[in-house]
Amino acid sequence: MYGRLVRAAGWTLEYIDQMSVARAFEMLDYLNEYPLPDEILAAVHLKKREKSQAAPRSPKDALAQMQSMAGELGPGLKGQAVKMPPHLKAMLDQALAMQAKLNRSLTTVQ
Repeated sequence: MYGRLVRAAGWTLEYIDQMSVARAFEMLDYLNEYPLPDEILAAVHLKKREKSQAAPRSPKDALAQMQSMAGELGPGLKGQAVKMPPHLKAMLDQALAMQAKLNRSLTTVQ
C-alpha cells in the first residue's frame, strides 16, 4: 500500500502516516480504477507468479514439503546427507531455543 501511494502520488511515508485511512483508501480506489502505466504494462506483459505454498500445519506436513522442495533441486541432493553449515546450525539452534521459550511462556499463561 505504501509503495503504491509513494510511487503514484509522490507522497512521503511520513505524509501517508499522517493522512486519514479514508483518504488513503480513496486514493487506492482511484488507482484501481485508473492504474499507472507501469502497472498496465506489467499486467499485460509479465507472467503471473505462482502462489506460494501455504505454511505447513504440522511437522509431518513440513517434512513432506521439504522433501518435495529437495526433489525440485535436482538429483544431486536426493538421498544424500549434507552437513549443515555452522552458521545455519547456529540459526537453527537459536530458533529452536526461542520456540521452546515461547512454548514455556504459553503454558504458564494458560
